[in-house]
Amino acid sequence: MSFRERLARDPWLVVALVLGIVLFGLVLLPQLWLVRASFLEPDGATFTLQGFVRYLTARRYRSALLNSLAIGLITTALSVIVAVPLAFLHARYRLPGRDTVLTLATLSTASPPFLGAYAWILLLGWNGWLSRGLREMSSRRFADLADGRPGRPGNTCPPLAGGGSIRQTNLSIGVHGAPASAPSH
Repeated sequence: MSFRERLARDPWLVVALVLGIVLFGLVLLPQLWLVRASFLEPDGATFTLQGFVRYLTARRYRSALLNSLAIGLITTALSVIVAVPLAFLHARYRLPGRDTVLTLATLSTASPPFLGAYAWILLLGWNGWLSRGLREMSSRRFADLADGRPGRPGNTCPPLAGGGSIRQTNLSIGVHGAPASAPSH
């Protein structure tokens, strides 16, 4: 059967091809570009493995990689511990609430991950409910600790040896007026 005959028989083939091209352009090409860029110097002309060496030798990146692997393994183990007995009970017995459990399990896989991320942002973002509450609590307590007086955000501690001072603004603590020779991070 030729392509034209298939197209006449199934017009959704064109939609699938267009969506495939769009997905290729929006998903696969950027990932291929990142893989290519990871093997090049910043000038974009010279092949190098220096980025991978730096990633695997720097303590900060190695720690992030190990933490990610640990979280993945723990999440997998906990999921298996919960899901296997539930699957067994669901397949073997007719328990009350069986359909509800199946619906909830399906919903958890159907809801996009960005909804979970959005929930965390609502809780822990700069204006998140939890962050705002912690900032309000900590600004009162930190001001009391910082200069020994009941205070408000913005109170300044006694001067530091280099001529600067520590100034408290909500949860942010910064050194103001530090000498020019102070290292910047």
